[in-house]
Amino acid sequence: GEVESVFHEDGRTATVSVLRTREENVLTIATNGKPDASLFGFWFEACSDSISRRPLAGDASTQTLAPLITLAHRPDARIAAVIGQGSGMSSHFLLTSPTIEELVTVEIEPEMIRGSREFYPANRRVFDDPRSRIVIEDAKTHFAAAGRKYDLIFSEPSNPWVSGVASLFTKEFYQHLRRYMSDDGVFGQWLHLYEIDDALVSSIMAAIHENFPAYEMFLTDANDMLVVATKAERLSQPDWSVAESPELLKDLCNIVPLTREAFEGTRVSHLAAMAPLLDNW
Repeated sequence: GEVESVFHEDGRTATVSVLRTREENVLTIATNGKPDASLFGFWFEACSDSISRRPLAGDASTQTLAPLITLAHRPDARIAAVIGQGSGMSSHFLLTSPTIEELVTVEIEPEMIRGSREFYPANRRVFDDPRSRIVIEDAKTHFAAAGRKYDLIFSEPSNPWVSGVASLFTKEFYQHLRRYMSDDGVFGQWLHLYEIDDALVSSIMAAIHENFPAYEMFLTDANDMLVVATKAERLSQPDWSVAESPELLKDLCNIVPLTREAFEGTRVSHLAAMAPLLDNW
């Protein structure tokens, strides 16, 4: 179908563009031409009984499930951080938690923030919620300067091969990040499984494996994986009731209800299963 450009700016680290398909009204935000997030038009429609609920699919599946699965492993998180704004949906969904007191979204590219406003109001909490703070800075610099401990850190930067992003998937970065996590804090790392080879995925997993004593892996759609890791000796059982908050149910009024079984069904692997492959990577 026909595509129109609704936003296009050369930023200081990347070119950010937002495209809309005229027919289906799909919005996509891209970094240097590489799509980072997209949403179907029905996400922008008001709730009503007459609307037919649709299954969670495509990028929206990861944009919804990845932050919620991470949150389920630390439902009482008070101080949280998100690395990478994208569509702003991850921060938006984390802010459905009533226990979060402060959520900082760290984004290196100012144009990404401006471009993501095209997704408003589907991502409104990142802009409107008084607990939300957007910081334009390199993630490593931000954490070092802030010098505080986070209960939950969710990392969803652009893809590892996009210039300047690879350093956010390294052993050094995870080592650095650990210092800024509370003792039983959790870390969620999004990983895409398309246009990437096993060796790169394995090297990222090896970096996580080396730095975190426990983690689980989840498939948030056919091409995206989430790793939830902790500094503690073991990862607590997820509390899927985080997906039942009234705020979230309102957000997902046009989506087939998310069940505990659906969440459990996303689980694919864990540290013990991966150790033989990664211990000597």
